[in-house]
Amino acid sequence: MRRRQVITATLAAAFVATTAFAAPAQAAGTDVDNGTIAGRVVTPAGRPAAGVKVTVDDIDTARPFTATTAADGRYAIEVPAGDAYVVSFTDGHLQQYSPRTLDFAQATVHTVREGRTLRVSERLFHAATLTGRLTDETGAPVAGASVDFVNIENAFGLTTTTGADGRYRFSKLAPGPVKVHFRTAGGRSQWAHQAASYEEADVATLKLGRVTAVSDSLLAP
Repeated sequence: MRRRQVITATLAAAFVATTAFAAPAQAAGTDVDNGTIAGRVVTPAGRPAAGVKVTVDDIDTARPFTATTAADGRYAIEVPAGDAYVVSFTDGHLQQYSPRTLDFAQATVHTVREGRTLRVSERLFHAATLTGRLTDETGAPVAGASVDFVNIENAFGLTTTTGADGRYRFSKLAPGPVKVHFRTAGGRSQWAHQAASYEEADVATLKLGRVTAVSDSLLAP
């Protein structure tokens, strides 16, 4: 009888020890109902792209999951398994979809399996740049003037200020047609080029990998 009690106690202790050992490993793993989308983002030149926003959109529920790439360009996002996802990457003001398209409709729809990791990596496009210089009637630079542009297709816009040399610059932009507006610290306002209204303003077309210059001189007061 005593021998049976010893064996029972030994088996019970072994069970407790095994359970205690296994529990942390299970807690550290991925939720069995989830999967992971992970990958690496690189610049147009192939170098690691840090600080890029990665968005995984559940196209059935419209729920977004986001992360930011690390110094080595890598990211990982845990998502519910079985749903359909589109992955996008935003660097500055340029958003692109996997695989390397600006059109949501052309993006690949991904499905993640439970406990598995789906690799989605991307190379960024060369973004568009808008720059220029504002001068007065004599050709002297106009410093501290407000410069803004508006994309005439989607109404997206940004604002900056001219430097001491009258120059301004917008970086990491999406392509598209824009109109540029200037307003001096003294309140003088005009659209490029020397236009009094938005309707009269010229259209400049931003292109991927290109620097578009829109400069102007102030109209006589």
